[in-house]
Amino acid sequence: MSAETETSFDTTTRVLAGDDGTNYDNVAIALHWATAVLVVVQMALAQLWGLWDRPTHRFMVISHMSLGVILTAVIAARMVWRLIPGHQVAAVNVGIARLAAKAVHYLLYTLLVAEAVLGFIFRWSEGKPINFFGLLIPGPFDAWSREAHHQVGEIHEWNGWAIIAIAFLHALAALYHHYVLKDRVLVRMLPGEGERMARL
Repeated sequence: MSAETETSFDTTTRVLAGDDGTNYDNVAIALHWATAVLVVVQMALAQLWGLWDRPTHRFMVISHMSLGVILTAVIAARMVWRLIPGHQVAAVNVGIARLAAKAVHYLLYTLLVAEAVLGFIFRWSEGKPINFFGLLIPGPFDAWSREAHHQVGEIHEWNGWAIIAIAFLHALAALYHHYVLKDRVLVRMLPGEGERMARL
């Protein structure tokens, strides 16, 4: 589809899909999908652990903390990898849509980083260490008041839902471009395809 025939709706979905005209290598693609899977699993654990008693409840909470540490590492790796020259090949197209698509990316990164930080603070503000598969990571500060701890938990949860909502629209937009417009938006994030497209 050419820029001349693209409708405003198509442009909007391109923005939501995060298509800023960039091709990604296989490492960036792997980190992208690892982030997506971890975010979904984390939200599922948080919403479902209240349905079980011990020891299942405790196992799910520890799993949530452990995977949260891994997700934090994956997010950090994505950001570092993105900054290293040569791992992306930007297309020549420019304009408001491309800038808006970049804004969607940066918004998701900001929310993900905030969620990770809030997760650590929420646990430590209760006066408890992060349990990373049995390895205890103590907090750098003493326990906060119950009210402050509760507020951090509320923000952590709502921020998580914001990530899910934006990611859901992001996925729908990519599927729309793949199945309706039949363009490169989704394909560029599939394993093996990013580097192939970058060489074209």
